[in-house]
Amino acid sequence: SLVRLHHLTSLSISENAIANAGARRIAQLGGLRSLIVDDCGIDHLGAKYIARLTGLIELSMKENSIGDAGADHIAKLTGLERLTLEECGLGNDGAMHISRLSNLVSLDLSLNDIEDEGIAAIIDNYPVNLTDIVLRHCGITYETIERIHRLPTALRVTI
Repeated sequence: SLVRLHHLTSLSISENAIANAGARRIAQLGGLRSLIVDDCGIDHLGAKYIARLTGLIELSMKENSIGDAGADHIAKLTGLERLTLEECGLGNDGAMHISRLSNLVSLDLSLNDIEDEGIAAIIDNYPVNLTDIVLRHCGITYETIERIHRLPTALRVTI
């Protein structure tokens, strides 16, 4: 039982078919600070379980179909500093949910259907500590590049 592993602070189990049932079990590990569950068959329901891990500062959920509804759950993890949601089926609404995370230092939203409107929500609520944002293969245009250029601090952007 995972409950016996309550002392774990970091868990990486990418590319395992744990799905939502596994996410529910992982949510019992309340001491986790870092969780990497890339390509694990998790959807928005699994994201709801993961959102119970309120001590997380790092979360990577690449290639899980959490969609905008899952992003809404993840946005409840207000202590997150590093978040990777590459290829998670997010749209503008998902980006708007993520824009509520004010402690982010690093954000990767690559390979999602996020356009200028969604990225504008993040930029308009720009976390002051954000130093790295990755937006590869999103639907942004020159308008977003101009917004990013006007940000007040040094920001490493990968598009």
